[in-house]
Amino acid sequence: MKVDDTFYLTGGTALGRHYLKHRYSDDLDLFVNRENDFKQLSNRIISQLQNHFSEIEIALLSEDFARIFIHNEKYSLKIEFVNDVLFHTGKIQSANFFHRIDSWENILSNKICALSRDEAKDVAD
Repeated sequence: MKVDDTFYLTGGTALGRHYLKHRYSDDLDLFVNRENDFKQLSNRIISQLQNHFSEIEIALLSEDFARIFIHNEKYSLKIEFVNDVLFHTGKIQSANFFHRIDSWENILSNKICALSRDEAKDVAD
């Protein structure tokens, strides 16, 4: 299944799979920057996922944020869709496992902001 070209992968999974290869990340952070059609785009992807997976929990759905969980017998995958601020630093990258990956500079700026969450994964990143 192809995800809409508007969203890019960011956060720990982008770092762990594309840049540092330093840890496993068990969630997906998909961002856009001030996209007017955010809710429509995220709803379309969620609908496509519902066609492929039998158990999808929509935990939160708002104008600029959505959180879903895809469950199966053994695992649960959290996916967050974020309509982020307009400012973005660095160039979007590409890889064979995902067509749009956030720049390391932008991930770094977001991780610095996230340090206040006091989670070990943010320090590791």
